[in-house]
Amino acid sequence: MATSQGVDVAIVNAPVIATQPSSQTIDKGQRLTLSVEALGSALQYQWLKNGQPIADATAASFEIAAVTQADAGDYTCRVTSDCGTTLSQAATIVINDGTSVGTMALLEGVRIVGPNPASSAITLELPTHHGDVTIEAHALTGELAARHTTASERYALDVSSWPTGVYLLRVQSGGRAFNATLTVVR
Repeated sequence: MATSQGVDVAIVNAPVIATQPSSQTIDKGQRLTLSVEALGSALQYQWLKNGQPIADATAASFEIAAVTQADAGDYTCRVTSDCGTTLSQAATIVINDGTSVGTMALLEGVRIVGPNPASSAITLELPTHHGDVTIEAHALTGELAARHTTASERYALDVSSWPTGVYLLRVQSGGRAFNATLTVVR
């Protein structure tokens, strides 16, 4: 009668990415930091931009001290161990060119008269000493809900056809901006 020896078998998996890198929109000149958290042993990292390896980007985090428009794109991280390779989800990086609201001076004199929340119209008081005023409202998804230009000091923003939700209001004039949130209810 023949006997056999026991054999230990270890099942080892490719790295698992527990925390994916996040898409970001940042202003030109700001710091960009991307990171992943991976599970496994003896992990090696390689960051890629638009599918191409980035020189010397071989850690769990990747940083650019001051971004330019050339840094916009899709970033992924390839995590490798003795058991395989896993590619992170893409983080899309959008670089604002410096004309974003974050870099604009505050437009003073804008007032939401109301009502807010509203179901039909929201009245705004506007400063006109900088010239025409542009009013934009975006849904939180980024979809443009309205864009109007006026020289009037009082403006009724019609929200009667907008779905219920929260909207981002931006009022711009003369290189200055005012931001607020509007709520539409039914």
